Amino acid sequence: MKKKYTITLEELMLTDDYAQATPVESEHTALITFTTGSSGTPKGADRSHRFLASQHYALNRHLPYEKGDADLPAFPIFSLNNLAAGVTTVIPAFDVGTPSEDDAKIILEQFKQTKTTCTTLSPSLFRTLYNYCLDNEITLDEMKRIVTGGAPVGRDDIASMKKVAPSAEILVLYGSTEVEPMAHIEAEQMLREDPQDKDPKYVSDGVNVGRFDEGLEVKFIHIIKESLEIKEDSEWSKIEVPKGHVGEILVSGEHVCERYYNNPEATLKTKIRDHQGKIWHRTGDLGRLDEKGDLWLVGRVHNAINRAGSYIFPVRAEFVMNKSTKIKRAAYLGIQDETLGEKTVAVCEFDKSIAENENKTAEALKEVRELLDYNGIIVDHLISYHSIPMDARHHSKVEYKKLRESLKEEGLL
Repeated sequence: MKKKYTITLEELMLTDDYAQATPVESEHTALITFTTGSSGTPKGADRSHRFLASQHYALNRHLPYEKGDADLPAFPIFSLNNLAAGVTTVIPAFDVGTPSEDDAKIILEQFKQTKTTCTTLSPSLFRTLYNYCLDNEITLDEMKRIVTGGAPVGRDDIASMKKVAPSAEILVLYGSTEVEPMAHIEAEQMLREDPQDKDPKYVSDGVNVGRFDEGLEVKFIHIIKESLEIKEDSEWSKIEVPKGHVGEILVSGEHVCERYYNNPEATLKTKIRDHQGKIWHRTGDLGRLDEKGDLWLVGRVHNAINRAGSYIFPVRAEFVMNKSTKIKRAAYLGIQDETLGEKTVAVCEFDKSIAENENKTAEALKEVRELLDYNGIIVDHLISYHSIPMDARHHSKVEYKKLRESLKEEGLL
């Protein structure tokens, strides 16, 4: 007989067992959560009691709940926030780490049975849900709010979900394990008039994720891969980029995680302590502020391609490639080259019906090439590949290092 591992509140109150409350300092470790490891080995974020409280208040600024709300979050940290907010959490009845073709059906059934009003989904689940709903003519009329984040999300994604849930507030939340939230943007703002509206083949330069949270201070610095230390104010001017230019995003604030658990090397690499003792987190993300104060993401520091002395960023190229209806997944990466420093490689993963047919593959590659050329994106190599590796947590981020190694091992580069 299986041992029971859950207990109701009523059963718990009838037992004599209890845990003695112990006073703790605000900076004591309360929770350790791990990063996805998109830039290397996953790091354990040391979340203190103060940090968790600050994060809760920050999330409430972006995602306020109402009495009676029920939330289905694909991100565990939102369950913790729901406890603090007194909001019902609907635990996903599927394996978030192992996508399946049944996920959308399970989510919809849970929405129905639990009267879910809000949900927070990874981009992968977000797309799975709206595609299933569109294919089966299902609308989510009772849904009040749908949030996604964890990887770049485009206007086409938002437009598709808006068709499925026309009455829902749809938000894209930008954040990370170390800082959540950093910014957010509403569907209406993303879908406002854009050059893309007049030209369906055009893709904007980056992804707009809206305004930074009011509790954060922000800086943008040049692409620097070494650890940094600031001993006086004048040193900032040497590494900051001009206003409106692309740079690595640095943030400081109460809901910024200041260290990694038992990992001083990672802390040194991703944190800057300035001369006043303030901690700045290096997000590893590249972006710029536009004239309205909105943040546009263009890629990651470790994925920026230095081709012939100029940087090229993957996000726009991948959105362009995904414009093709034949694409299942897309990746745009740099490979070392003696002449250029790095050459650009566009990798396409097609459905089996295309991938297993040489003529269809050639036709699909031609379509992708035309889209890339139309948007002025440099492509030194364009190839079809059977399976682009994605991150194990959200299945929304390309594992560039693994892909690069696999392509070399299979002699495709």
